[in-house]
Amino acid sequence: MPIISEASGIQGGEKTTYSSYTVHTFKESGIFIILANLTVDYLLVAGGGSGSVVGGGGGGGGVVVATSQALTAGQFPVIVGTGGQRAMNPTTSVNFMGFTGADTTFNSKTAKGGGGGGKMSSAGLTGGSGGGGGMGNPAGAAGGGTNQDTYSGTTNVTGYGYAAWYGGGYSGPVDEGAAGGSGAGGRGQGGSAGSGSYNVSGTEVHDKGGRGGHGIGSTLETGITQYYGGGGGGCGFQESGRGNSNSTTYGRGGQGGIGGGGHSDQSSRPYGHAMPGHDGLDRTGGGGGAGGYNSQGNGFYGMVGGKGGDGIVIIRYTTP
Repeated sequence: MPIISEASGIQGGEKTTYSSYTVHTFKESGIFIILANLTVDYLLVAGGGSGSVVGGGGGGGGVVVATSQALTAGQFPVIVGTGGQRAMNPTTSVNFMGFTGADTTFNSKTAKGGGGGGKMSSAGLTGGSGGGGGMGNPAGAAGGGTNQDTYSGTTNVTGYGYAAWYGGGYSGPVDEGAAGGSGAGGRGQGGSAGSGSYNVSGTEVHDKGGRGGHGIGSTLETGITQYYGGGGGGCGFQESGRGNSNSTTYGRGGQGGIGGGGHSDQSSRPYGHAMPGHDGLDRTGGGGGAGGYNSQGNGFYGMVGGKGGDGIVIIRYTTP
């Protein structure tokens, strides 16, 4: 239920205080109501994109930071974007794209939802921060672009989001990794390209997926720096060598970025034991990690990509 401050007549979200500030936090959509003119700072975080099935990590939700903004008495709709849904493999032999998160809006400003991760040989989706590009043959696919407005012409308002990198390329029975999703504070890491080489024991050398980009830090909610809009980690992929009996592990997935980004599978496991991608953290807009890769002889199948984290709106003002 909304919290009403009787002294100030300010309503909406969950109210907390620290130092000389009052904070209204919206974890879901609602209305911010003020009965008199008010100067506020606010933070908007969109929903993160979900990680792909065998491909790139989800992009972090776009972030908008505004300070010293004058609001006139009235009602202000608050829309909190949800994270992109989990990417699920519809068959046992097809990989799948991640989904883009939903936008967050307040006071005519918009944080754009993070882009979904690109499946194998497919580009990541455009979003507040772009989804990582999938690995491909012979070249990796492009990362998703950013559609986040920077609000460069608006005083004391800044939007944050980054385009993502390419996934790794390969040719033949070799290794590669997909790109991590980008974060509001920086680009995700590109996927590693395959080398086509084997080590001295005859086991393939495996690379890893890219790390998700880090998010943006803010002290608005509690006075302590918290991070928002981190990107999800990309999938580590290792070709099975078309039945090579010495191939016993697959590539390592990338870590999620600081700010709620979900990991892809971190450890090298035997074929057939890959893990789903980790979800982006709710209330941070983190991108989901890509689902891992299972190889069985000449075929493969992927695990579920992690969902994107839901966004948040934080409004702060000096306590009356």
